[in-house]
Amino acid sequence: MDIFTYIPQLLFLIPLLTSVILILWRKTSFQRNAISILTLFCSLILSGFGLYQSLQGNISVSLIGGWKAPYGIVLVMDTMSALFLLSMNTVFFSALLYSFYEEQSHVESKTRLPLIFLLQTGVTLSLLTGDFFNLFVGIEIMLCASYALMALSASKDKLHRMFDYMTLSMAASFLLIVMAGCLYAFTGHLNIAGAASVLSQLDHEPQVYILGFLALLIFGLKAGIFPLYFWLPDSYPILPPSLAGLFGGILTKVGFYILIRLFVTMLPHNLNELYITAGVVA
Repeated sequence: MDIFTYIPQLLFLIPLLTSVILILWRKTSFQRNAISILTLFCSLILSGFGLYQSLQGNISVSLIGGWKAPYGIVLVMDTMSALFLLSMNTVFFSALLYSFYEEQSHVESKTRLPLIFLLQTGVTLSLLTGDFFNLFVGIEIMLCASYALMALSASKDKLHRMFDYMTLSMAASFLLIVMAGCLYAFTGHLNIAGAASVLSQLDHEPQVYILGFLALLIFGLKAGIFPLYFWLPDSYPILPPSLAGLFGGILTKVGFYILIRLFVTMLPHNLNELYITAGVVA
């Protein structure tokens, strides 16, 4: 079978396994750093190959465990997800290299690198998933890792400044569960492609607007778009430069990606009021 079929699974599993290995690995910092660089280099190569294949018109659909949609976990790589993955893995690679030269890198916590790869795992799952439940799982993995990285990196006198970020992120996560429940109630699907086929028949029904405005609120908050960006000035500046670049270059962009994905592939395209609102806000 073509290796392209397995790329989404590898891109998800490699950082996840690396995170576990680095938690258990008690050797020198040089060896831990070498494993980290090798993992991110492999992720770059795989995402670059995935983008090349998708530009040839190929789409990779992986059915985890052989369970078909809408019951199983589906990972989908197309041109858009491959482009975002390549960009974000480049940011991960650059930020990690820079972190090795930061002033306090030699005294960093042993859990920092595993958390960075757990963050990469959540980002990858959020970009590749084809169903709404695992979108929630990916986002929560990403957010939990970001909370821990903030808590490890911030000085004690600045630690209180991350509370707004945590509170609003958890509120958005609660609304995401509500949106998943509404999606299943309205369509009978959590699979994004299955839900899209049902929503296309609902046209201008109130259910579609409810889902659209919930998506705009939830992922607009996570993306930090106007006027939902007020949590940004207090949270990111408490991080060291490498992590600030990682958070600023990746976390908010995941919110943008999901907004684009849902509005383009799941929601009907003839909802003028909803799309005008999304355009003005973005």
